This record gives sequence, C-alpha cells and structure tokens, in this order.
Amino acid sequence: MEIPTFINYVCNNELEKAYKAIIEKNYMGYICGTVCPHEKQCQGSCVKGIKGEPVQIGKIEAAVCEYGLENFDDKFNLPAISKEKIAVIGGGPSGITCAFELRKMGYDVTIFEKNDYLGGILIYGIPEYRLSKDMVNKIVNNIIKNSINVETGITYGVDETSETLFKKGFKAIYLAIGNEKSKILDIPGNNLAGVYGANEFLKDNINCENKKVIVIGGGNVAMDAARVAKRNNAKEVTIVYRKRLENMPANKIEINEAIEEKINFVFEKNIIKIEGENQVVNVLCDDNSLIDADMLIMAIGANPNRELLGDVEYADNGLVNVDEEFKTNIDLVYAGGDLVQNKSTVCMAIKNGKEAAIAIDKKLSSRN
Repeated sequence: MEIPTFINYVCNNELEKAYKAIIEKNYMGYICGTVCPHEKQCQGSCVKGIKGEPVQIGKIEAAVCEYGLENFDDKFNLPAISKEKIAVIGGGPSGITCAFELRKMGYDVTIFEKNDYLGGILIYGIPEYRLSKDMVNKIVNNIIKNSINVETGITYGVDETSETLFKKGFKAIYLAIGNEKSKILDIPGNNLAGVYGANEFLKDNINCENKKVIVIGGGNVAMDAARVAKRNNAKEVTIVYRKRLENMPANKIEINEAIEEKINFVFEKNIIKIEGENQVVNVLCDDNSLIDADMLIMAIGANPNRELLGDVEYADNGLVNVDEEFKTNIDLVYAGGDLVQNKSTVCMAIKNGKEAAIAIDKKLSSRN
C-alpha cells in the first residue's frame, strides 16, 4: 500500500479514493489498521516521528476502511474461473488472502477450515475488545462471495490430506493452519487442572470468576489472555515475565492498557513448579517465592500440530521449513503465516498469502 497516496486522499476529503487505494492492495486494511504493531512497522518508519509524533497511520487506515465498508461499493471485476483447482487449508488471514489472490488470477479455489467460521486468529484468538467479530465477518464474507468455495468442519490431516486432495484434482495446496498447539513449560504440575495454553484459553473464552489468574509471558498474546481473564471476572490477574518491563515484546499500548486495568506485573522471575494436588493452588518461582493461583495460562508461544501435517519437513526452530517461495519439501504444497514464521503479525501473514499465491501461479503456469 502506498501510504502517502491514501493519506493525501484523506487530507483532500477524497475518502472513496483513499478506501479504494487501501483495499486494492489489502482488502483486510481495517484489520491491519486495528491490530498490527504500527509503532514497529509503518509508524516506526514515519519521518515525522524523528522530531515529533508520527502520523497515526494505523488509526487512519482503520477509520477509512470502516467508513468505506459501510458506504462504498467494493465489487471486484474478477475474471471467470478458467484455471486449476487450488486447496487452501485454513481460513485465517493468510489463507483467505492467498485464496483471494488466486481467485483474482482465475483459479478455482476452495478453503478448507476445521472450525465453523472463517477468520482463524481474527475470530478465535484476538479478543472482541481489540477487534470486532462483526467487522471481521463482514470483510471475510465480502471476500468469499467472489466465487471462493468454502468447506468448514474439515480438519487437515484427518478428513483430508495432501494425497486425498491431489486425487480429487487439486493442483496445489497452501497450508495456513497456524500454530495451534500452545507451548507448555516442562515443569512439575503442568498437568494440573487450571493450567491452560493461551491459544486454548482465548479460543474457549474460559470463565475466570473469582479466580486468581497468573499469565506467563510478555508478548501480545499474554496481554490478551490477562485482559480477557480480567473481563471474565477474575478476582486478580498477574503477569509473570522473566525479564524487565522494557524487554517485553508486547505493543506498548497493550502493556499500558493492561496496567490501567489493574493487572499486576511481576518481573525477572521464572516459574519452576506448579503446586497443588489436583488443582492449581500456587506457583513456585526461581527465587523460592510463592504466588497464589487458581488458574495458570502459558502465553509463551505455539508450535505446529505435527500430527496433522503429514510428511512436511521442519526447520531448526520447529516451524515448517519453506524456501523463499513458500514451497515445502512436498511438491506443490506450500505453507505460510504462523506455520513458517516466529511471532508473525497479521500483516506478515497476509503478505505470505500474497507471495505464496504468486509462487503457486508461477509454478502452475510454467507447467502449462
């Protein structure tokens, strides 16, 4: 997206042109403008920030897109479907983007999604207070209405595999199922009732009424888990992070808002044991201090579900190994998003989807 272009349109009150400039490059502009870490991306590179405050690019982008979705026609003049069948596994931001880009090229695309609704992390991971589910559903529906096929309730690796999809006539596969398995610390007591991975906690929206909740981690997911626990009626919420405040990778705004919501922070401690008979009652830190807890949420990262991914190979960091064109070791099977990148943002997942679509088209076109 050409940021100066759409900013100039906004300054001239040409909002429809600004909106079209954004969605031409990224139809999920509202989502990126709302949740992505702008201070580390576009705003962090804004030259106005050298001597003052940078332009609030994210807020402007989100506002323009929200207005545009309500007021402007955003129909796309897409070509007729004339090319091969492509399977996209996972209906999150990377998968939906890849599917849309391929559809723009004339491919017959089907998204296979294990959940009831498309959106992935946008629906099942990012809390409502940060990102409106109604807005996500509207954006997703506007994309898939462009003759993109969708099959929900389909788990890759169980209901379909690369072998079955190729037998059904699909000519390429894009894996974008995210890292759904939360990392759990290998410490005593990690199997007690009340211990959760952050992904599972956020997806299931678990009740925390009158509980003392501890969240381990310092990233955005840790902030999300802590703030959701607070909204789910926790008695007390404490974030335990192994380094100092200034080392936390979470967005500053998320940290500041957590502090404003009276969430406690404990720094420079590692939890080495979870205590209790059947249920969490407290945690032991590496300085021998105890913190009372009824619930412990681990927000320390996530891994691919290898049981579902078949014969794909993995890099040393535990993620799916791909080349510069997002190709896996299996011919015509590609992967992107969280599967291939540590701490991937929504913007990066979208970028992966775009680039993978180009690579798939390049490969299939070369065979014709």
